[in-house]
Amino acid sequence: MNEKLQKLNRRVRTLEQKVEDPLASMPSREKTQAAFKAAYGIWAKNPRTPADLKRLRKRLGYD
Repeated sequence: MNEKLQKLNRRVRTLEQKVEDPLASMPSREKTQAAFKAAYGIWAKNPRTPADLKRLRKRLGYD
């Protein structure tokens, strides 16, 4: 019983490593650019709306 649990735990760990964050494999410069583009997308469409600015600030972690 204990061996089965250990096998399952090992399997889960290897699967978790495979399912890592897709950004983890990117170089840091590309990672930063991808995050910025994702957050800035809303703001770039209509930069005049206060609601968009609020959403951007929230997504960038300021609010």
